[in-house]
Formats: sequence, C-alpha cells, structure tokens
Amino acid sequence: NEAMESWLITPVVDLSGATTPHLEFDNMKRFGGTDLVVNISTDYDGSSAPSTATWSDVTSMFTMDADDASWNFVNSGSVDISSLITGSPSTVYIAFQYVGGTVDGSVYEIDNMYISEGPYVAPTPTVYDIQYTTDPGGVSTMNGDNVTDVKGIVVAESSAAWDTDDRGYWIMDGVGAWHGIFVWDTVNTVAVGDSVLVTGQVNENFSHTIIRNVSGLTVLNSGNTLPASTIL
Repeated sequence: NEAMESWLITPVVDLSGATTPHLEFDNMKRFGGTDLVVNISTDYDGSSAPSTATWSDVTSMFTMDADDASWNFVNSGSVDISSLITGSPSTVYIAFQYVGGTVDGSVYEIDNMYISEGPYVAPTPTVYDIQYTTDPGGVSTMNGDNVTDVKGIVVAESSAAWDTDDRGYWIMDGVGAWHGIFVWDTVNTVAVGDSVLVTGQVNENFSHTIIRNVSGLTVLNSGNTLPASTIL
C-alpha cells in the first residue's frame, strides 16, 4: 500500500455535433480502499498534468461497483452528459482518478466504455459472438462482459448434479463449431428443448468459455427440436 494518485484519461472526444451525448462504462472494484472518481474536463490540453485543468466530479451520476469482495463488473448506466459540455463541446476529456493510501488500496478495472448519441443500446450477442475467437488459448473476446438476452435452445442440463459447480445447462443457437455454451446456473431450472434468453457474464473457467452470474432467465417456449449434433 503506497500513497499515490493515478489518472486514466481518454484522448480528446469531439462532441461538437452531439445533441444528447450519453456516457456508459463497466467498472469493477476489488478490495477495500478509496473509491474511484469519474471526472470530465472541457479545458484539459491532453498532455499536461491533470492539475492544470478544471475537472467536474460526476461520479455520483453513475452506478459504481460497491462489492469489493468479487471480480464482477457493474454497468454504470447510460448517463446524459450534455449539461457538462456546453462550455466547450469539442474538447472533452473523461478521466478516472484513483488515490491510494498507505493502509489500504483497491484494484479497479474499467471496460466497455461508450459515448453515444442518446442512451447506448448494446447489441444482443449470439452464442457464436461469445464463443468465436482466434486466441490460441480459446479465450473469448467478450471475457468479463455482461451479456443480455443470449438466445439458445437447451440441449442438456445438469440441475441435479451433486456438486453445485457442475449445475447448469448447455444451450445452442445453431449447428457446428462456436454455437454452443455452458450456462453455470445454480438457481434456475430448465428442461431440454426449452428456448431461453439468458442474461449473465461471460467468463473463462478452466479454459472453457461459459456464462455465469446469471441475473435473468426467460423461457420463451418448450419442446423445440434440438440442433443437430456435429462431430468436431
């Protein structure tokens, strides 16, 4: 634990043509310590020390991770920042500021930062989108991302497994490689043939890409024909 101050500052963002720009990001806090601060500046020059600029602390506008005992990302919410950029909309910088102490210190991660015209609407990923990767180790490009309404047909389930680490179900959204994934879900019960929408987090578990931390499950209908098996 060292006394220190760190700034992660974006390049300049040109919002001169924006009407209702919204900012959104995923954030994660681990271990107790000083909270992260979200700042916006319209007069920073992009290269000098942060202390040379005027920064507006906008942390309270966002949802920040308060569970410092897990590695789970929390979405900040899509926040309208138009009122903060009226002075100089073409020279906007966004910064994440962390001050560490000598008796404690947190780990922070920021991911999936978006600035959009109007509230950001994330595209609905498919199982294929989650699984396909060129990484030699098979790591998903969406590892750690929160995903909403991933659709698939349940092709197998293990809700009765004695070990809770094995409970869940496999879903597929097509035939062939990259179209199947295991959903680690110790709460919800499904049946083979159910068409479902799953909301959770993409995770690498012992070199297998899975969906875990399931926060939502919708069964659309049941008794569907299963996708054909493929020998890979």
